[in-house]
Amino acid sequence: MELVVYHVTSSIFIKSIKDNGLIGVDLRRKLPTLSVAMSEIINILDCKYSDSKYDWGESSGFRDNCKRMADTEYKNGSGQDYEYGNAYVTSSVSRLAIYNSYEFGSELLTYFYRLYRCLYQKYCDESKIIFDAKYPELVRIISVEYKRNLILKAEVDTSDLMHDTGGHLNEKDIDYIQLMKKECNGDVQRSYRMARTLNPNEIEIMTMDGKMLNSLGKLLEYVIPDKWPQVQI
Repeated sequence: MELVVYHVTSSIFIKSIKDNGLIGVDLRRKLPTLSVAMSEIINILDCKYSDSKYDWGESSGFRDNCKRMADTEYKNGSGQDYEYGNAYVTSSVSRLAIYNSYEFGSELLTYFYRLYRCLYQKYCDESKIIFDAKYPELVRIISVEYKRNLILKAEVDTSDLMHDTGGHLNEKDIDYIQLMKKECNGDVQRSYRMARTLNPNEIEIMTMDGKMLNSLGKLLEYVIPDKWPQVQI
């Protein structure tokens, strides 16, 4: 069956997607210092908050999520977490709003940015200068201004979709999607792994205001504003 799906990305990656389509990219392999830098900040924060009974994170579970993302050996066995290196989509607009809250589209970059902010908004001293000099590429990415999140919309076949942990959807899964579309006004609360590249000519580019989606037209025809810097990864 046909299904409309969405993917959240950042404007800093939109030229790459326009040129190559939506493909899975493992940022931990493309940016090999990312996990090391995240682990370094986690250790510093743990030391600074060692005498505190409060978590140093922004929200409940933030520290555990950061440690999981920094662990390059982590494998998703629960179906609750993404496995990096794959492109994920959702058919749920309400779930889309959650993903749209990530400042960099990418969960990994967003959590690195929030870790960095968590430390250096509170401890902005010479150690920040040392850290910035040690990880210039990472700092350059999270320092990009004039960026915004963008929504990519496409219509795919359910045969193009896989479960979070792998494996194509079966008849039972498709029956569930049909039921949820009927019962939840089309808002199926699921995310899926793309089994193939979403080609640029299939993609519509959109923005999101609250839960309202606004079309900017076909991705191939969209002129990327000069003020949107691009990041090549």
